[in-house]
Amino acid sequence: MFELVKYYEEFWKKREPKQHKSRYREHFGQKPIPVNVDVNKLNKTFKNEFAVSKMTFARFLPDEIVAALDNIACHIELFDAELWAKIVYHFAASYKKMKTDSDKDLLIESLKTLWIGRFVSYAIETKDMDVNKAEHIIQKSAEIFEKQFSYLRSIY
Repeated sequence: MFELVKYYEEFWKKREPKQHKSRYREHFGQKPIPVNVDVNKLNKTFKNEFAVSKMTFARFLPDEIVAALDNIACHIELFDAELWAKIVYHFAASYKKMKTDSDKDLLIESLKTLWIGRFVSYAIETKDMDVNKAEHIIQKSAEIFEKQFSYLRSIY
């Protein structure tokens, strides 16, 4: 994904942000097969990997985001889509500057840790929702990425 962001930079930087109209409709008539997720285990994984990788995050993220992540390590439910979008955008901007494959691998591995945290937060948020409401949360997250598109432009 980050290679494509870099490759198509001239194209996406010229693009105007889209104005979103809610396109959400219920798509799922049947209940999907349940997926068992051990949220507690994933949360422990996130906390452990976060503690180990905290200094690495500081290479790719501004201090205020690292401070917010410190708080999230204790309160995972606060890991919202807005913060996640900023994190992904900072990692994309950092990836552009990477010269070696080992630096790129480090960046991707540290992003994986943060993705686990975001997933745990999403799983907690949607725990008692039906699939249509959970899908609506995903659509709202996509809209947040689009709304913050100018932020990506400003840091890339």
